[in-house]
Amino acid sequence: MVKQVKETRGIYTIKGDTVLHTVEAIYDGKVLRPKDPLALKPNTRVRITIEAIKPKRGKSKSFLETARLLRIKGPRDLSENLDEYLYGGKSGDEG
Repeated sequence: MVKQVKETRGIYTIKGDTVLHTVEAIYDGKVLRPKDPLALKPNTRVRITIEAIKPKRGKSKSFLETARLLRIKGPRDLSENLDEYLYGGKSGDEG
C-alpha cells in the first residue's frame, strides 16, 4: 500500500518500510539547496532522484482580455455591420 502525506516541508510517500520525501531544491551550479529545511539528522545517507521542474506559466488570458490589450481601433458598429466592412455589403439574408 502506498500512502502520500503532504506537509509544509514537502510530500512524504510511504511504501511499506520506505519513506520517500519529495522536496523542491535549486541547483546553484555546485550544490542542490532545498527550498525548505529537511527533517533529517546530519550525516543521514539519502538517495536522490532528480526531476527538473518546468517554470510555472502565469494565468493565461482569455481571447477577449488579449484583444482588449491590443487596443485595436475601429468603428463602434463593427460587430453590427461586419459584412459591410469586410465585403462592402450586407449579408445575403438581409436583402
